[in-house]
Amino acid sequence: MEENGEKKSFFARIKEGGVKKKIPKAIQKKRNNYKLRRLVAPKAPLTVLNELLGKEEPVTYTFMDTDGVNPNMPHMFTAQATVYGENYQGLGPSKAIAKNICAEQVIQAIVARKCKEKRDSMETGDENEKPKNEDETPWASLASLALFKLFNDWQAQGYALPQELNKAAPPAKLFTEGVKKEEKRPAKVKEVPENPTSKHPVQLLNELNGPIEFELTGEAGELPHGKVFTMSCTIQEKAYSGTGKNKKDAKKATAEAVLADIYKINYPAPEVAAV
Repeated sequence: MEENGEKKSFFARIKEGGVKKKIPKAIQKKRNNYKLRRLVAPKAPLTVLNELLGKEEPVTYTFMDTDGVNPNMPHMFTAQATVYGENYQGLGPSKAIAKNICAEQVIQAIVARKCKEKRDSMETGDENEKPKNEDETPWASLASLALFKLFNDWQAQGYALPQELNKAAPPAKLFTEGVKKEEKRPAKVKEVPENPTSKHPVQLLNELNGPIEFELTGEAGELPHGKVFTMSCTIQEKAYSGTGKNKKDAKKATAEAVLADIYKINYPAPEVAAV
């Protein structure tokens, strides 16, 4: 760059913003990989469906208990939903799984619908047809769902999924403040209290992991003495369950199972009263 026939110095050009710092290819590759990770982070069908529909048409699920239909089958739930006037169903051993299977059926229908709309607009030659470089097919959502199903399949085969693949991507600002900031990513992990077993298992689990949704997944026996309840929950894509003489005790047993597996917190066994 020259001014009045004289070439400006390097520092003068930096001051005027005429020199841009060259980003190493290795760092640029990491940044591109980070952007892709945020765009296609693994998401469950329920999350993907809510993102596709937004506030357009909130989905309401109803449940039908299919226990007893086949005595050789485990306790199952059927989730039902109506979207765009069409009915969809999902069958699973818990309400959460049934809802996700139902949501996936809806996603398939939405994708097919968007693809058909695109074909119809191309065949009619509508003047208002979108440019060829635009596509309404939710590719990012489908990729997120595909990753979720892939990781779920790995875990079903016994593969221990690394924590990095389960975590949400860190805030975007980390990549706008230089390479050193990228290398320093403190994990925000809630600390386990000094005496964790002094707290009720359900309370402690909610404090460490956030609010947990427990579901009644089984009942056996007869009241008043032989009734046994089974409560279940899903955390980090893993199912846990516990039993008790009432729903409260079953929920407590479930929370204890989660705390022992994830946080290595073991509650002492209840003392048995002497006869």
